[in-house]
Amino acid sequence: MPIKKTKEEKKNLLLIDDETWFLESLKEVLGDAYNVHTASSGKEGVQKYLDIRVDLILLDLAMPEMDGIEVLQRIREVNPWIPVIIMTGHSTIERAETAAALGVQGYIKKPFDTEVLNEKIKHILALRELHLVTAGLPEMIVVDTEDLKESTFIILKYLHNNYHRRISLKELAKESKQSVSNLCRTFKEGTGITVLDYLQNLRITMAKRLIEKTNYSIATVAKLIGMEDESYFSRIFKREVGTSPNRYRKSGHFFV
Repeated sequence: MPIKKTKEEKKNLLLIDDETWFLESLKEVLGDAYNVHTASSGKEGVQKYLDIRVDLILLDLAMPEMDGIEVLQRIREVNPWIPVIIMTGHSTIERAETAAALGVQGYIKKPFDTEVLNEKIKHILALRELHLVTAGLPEMIVVDTEDLKESTFIILKYLHNNYHRRISLKELAKESKQSVSNLCRTFKEGTGITVLDYLQNLRITMAKRLIEKTNYSIATVAKLIGMEDESYFSRIFKREVGTSPNRYRKSGHFFV
């Protein structure tokens, strides 16, 4: 049966722009409806994304040192699903179009109407509620969200948005407002797999993407997917993939 909507906590927005006055102004406009986090540089933006739970990112392209394109590339390496809206001035429209190839949910020109921005954010978040984006992850278990209990749907969204952090069953139970035992039972009933196995599957899938598409060290890959211990990560990777992370990279034979 379709998932019933209940009152939810505020969504978390991350605004990344080097103009602090603009960040403060936008935070004031959006603060009533959302939890707004800000970063005044690309580097700070990437780090904040890794440190906090984020539902949508508003990203400026024209920033010094690490520009918006590089920020987007780094975030996409870790999470292909997080919605991103590009904020751009007239001089950076072409770059915004380039960013579209990296997977953005649209762009909005500065200066913009805050009501238009609000509607765009609401629309994107509403779409995100309806679909778990699993494109590019063919070996992940894909479930029909229409047949899931609301609590399981919430857990799936939370895992996809936060797999790069350390996550406990207690944290997931609190997020979905149920006991740990009920969480484990209903999740397996709905997906056919335990919640910890699903999380591990997701992490290993993302590790493969990082190994294939970046030059990050194996230790860095492990940290980016939420596994601080490189040795433990390597053991799990070998068990699931059939070869070590280093050999997987050297082979160049990627079957994904």
